[in-house]
Amino acid sequence: MVEGGARVQDIITQTKQLTLGIEGWTGDWQWDAYHAFGETTSKGNFGRVYNLHKVANAVGPSLRDESGDWVLDADGNPQCANDTANCVVLNIFSENSVTLEMLSYLTFIDNQSSVQDQKVFGFNIVNSTLVARSAGPVGIAAGWEWREERGVDQPDSLVNTLGDAATGFPRKPTSGSYATNEVYVELNVPLIAQLDFVDLLEANFALRYSDYDSFGDTTNGKLGVKYRPVPSLTIRTTYSQAFRAPSISDLFGGNGFDYPALVDPCSQNPTQFCIDDGVPSTGFQPISTQIRTTIGGNSAAQPETAAIQTFGLVYRPTGSFSITIDRFDVALADALSTLGTSFILNQCATAGNFCHLIERFTTGALAGDPVNVQNTVTNVGGVDTNGWDIALAYDWSNNFLGEMSFRYEASLLSEYLITTADMTTTDLTGRFVDDLDGYFATYRSSIRVSMKRANLKFSYEIRTIGEAEEDFTDFLTRNTLQRTVEGRVYHNVFASMAFTDHGLSLSGGINNLSNEDPPLSLDGLNDNTDVRTFDTAGRYFFLKLNYSM
Repeated sequence: MVEGGARVQDIITQTKQLTLGIEGWTGDWQWDAYHAFGETTSKGNFGRVYNLHKVANAVGPSLRDESGDWVLDADGNPQCANDTANCVVLNIFSENSVTLEMLSYLTFIDNQSSVQDQKVFGFNIVNSTLVARSAGPVGIAAGWEWREERGVDQPDSLVNTLGDAATGFPRKPTSGSYATNEVYVELNVPLIAQLDFVDLLEANFALRYSDYDSFGDTTNGKLGVKYRPVPSLTIRTTYSQAFRAPSISDLFGGNGFDYPALVDPCSQNPTQFCIDDGVPSTGFQPISTQIRTTIGGNSAAQPETAAIQTFGLVYRPTGSFSITIDRFDVALADALSTLGTSFILNQCATAGNFCHLIERFTTGALAGDPVNVQNTVTNVGGVDTNGWDIALAYDWSNNFLGEMSFRYEASLLSEYLITTADMTTTDLTGRFVDDLDGYFATYRSSIRVSMKRANLKFSYEIRTIGEAEEDFTDFLTRNTLQRTVEGRVYHNVFASMAFTDHGLSLSGGINNLSNEDPPLSLDGLNDNTDVRTFDTAGRYFFLKLNYSM
């Protein structure tokens, strides 16, 4: 309600981190052992949240006496028939009629907390000259790591009790953990060196074995080849396998609600699939432009795997200038994502798929209207993406400014295809789809100019995010239209000064120097933009003081 003011969320986050390590040499073997512990706790409140049971009381039947007349309080106001001792009747039928007393009865503050922590033990060994060869020494690296991840999400107890009868984003308390043991080995083998047109040819082999107490074990490998025909040019290629287990949030994140702005295609001219799912043959009039959707973790989610190929070159005509061009091609299977509320509704209407994820009103004037759509984390099929990474670097000295450097890096997205659970492929290249992983601009870049003189460092960065196309619904005509989400250019500055005689260093900077607002998106829920891509905080100052002994 407007009278309740803006919904505000205040969060206090505390992070603790401890790292202990020891390292040494045994002959030609360098080794290290370590333990790391990290914990992040947060406490916050969100409000105002409405208790819908109390709303029902406040707008429900008023108390009447035996003759049928209203029973009024001392101020002459009607009294609630339900909960007469505490209820405050809600009057929404005149200007400025909603009072603080009414709001105090209807609303409460949602208090919540969470904990995430990680424990790691590891051991590594490295020998850069395991075997001497004419082309160069064979190097080896190997290691072991044990890691435990744990997460606890504790929403407000009243929200938990009310469930669907609380507005905002109610969810259930959840907790979970998993542990993994991993071992790896990597070899770097020079094959040929210092011949005509073969200044260097070397191969890199890597293998990692992972054993998860929640998913079982997996073995993944990598093969890389580096060819340097002349000292100024390097050509490189790799093929590798990747494995990513679901995060604690993916597995155990508490289920809550989202409210994307969508139109159910079954509302007008329903197909037979819609009718079979309980929609009247005449369709229905949507009660809202938003459809409630269950979001959150899924303990049945499985790991995603990928095959990654890269090919590129590095050209360094001089010691101070270099050009890098790399092509990447990633094929991801069993991708961890969500189906998307819009996709579920459209698939149900056109193909009869995923209708079981839609709960509908079954009787009365609201028959057919979606009550809720289940859109939690799942393995959706896959992602195929490819593109180019480009980098230019130049270093030089200036008598007045000191050591200078220039860096330009750009990513050119050629293709991003997502395959959903029904094996339908959607092209997201150059598009923004809020509930399908986000913003896929075809161009992103950064330019950084840095200087270092004595103990002073300074850098200036220009970061560019290209535009993208998005679909949105015209709720008057219920047609799907397309518009352009504008790109953004961000300017950041950073400076640091080291006081070496005292072990002190001072650093700070300004991000988003020009205070750019994020671009408008009609598909971006709540924020009307993509918070995963664009800066929503505005101009941001930071300052750090470090001391080392």
